[in-house]
Amino acid sequence: MKTSFGIQSFIIVLFLCGCSGIFGGESLADLVVETIEKRDNGYYSENPIERVIKNQDEFDQVWTKIFKSQQPFPESPKIDFKNHTVILIMLDLKYSGGYEISDLSVIREDDHISISYKEIRPGTNCGVTEASTQPLHLFSINEKGWPVRFNKMETLYSDCRD
Repeated sequence: MKTSFGIQSFIIVLFLCGCSGIFGGESLADLVVETIEKRDNGYYSENPIERVIKNQDEFDQVWTKIFKSQQPFPESPKIDFKNHTVILIMLDLKYSGGYEISDLSVIREDDHISISYKEIRPGTNCGVTEASTQPLHLFSINEKGWPVRFNKMETLYSDCRD
């Protein structure tokens, strides 16, 4: 019975502490990622964007560019930039639908925040819209002041088979 209680206690402590003492590195339990907007039609720029947004004025400018063609125009959300950083990932302009940003990973490394993601492209079996699209993911993290490094991982193709 004592052995069982000891193992259970160890597992609970391990879960609550996040394994940092065993594997090195920092517990990621307090790193929170909140999606502000994820869509396939940002129309911000023809080029891909990986951007760190550090204040409300900069965020409002980005918001206006993203939603400039939408009516009614949505009000820009207020962000707590004293405790948060906003990240924008946007693919380049696409001339059809079926593209998306997927497998977002945000990890606190020793000296930076690492943000990884994949681009999903439509495969040959996919029925897609012929409208221009520009997928984006706009999100906040509860960190301020850390350098951010982006890593676009390999592009994947969807086979669109049911």
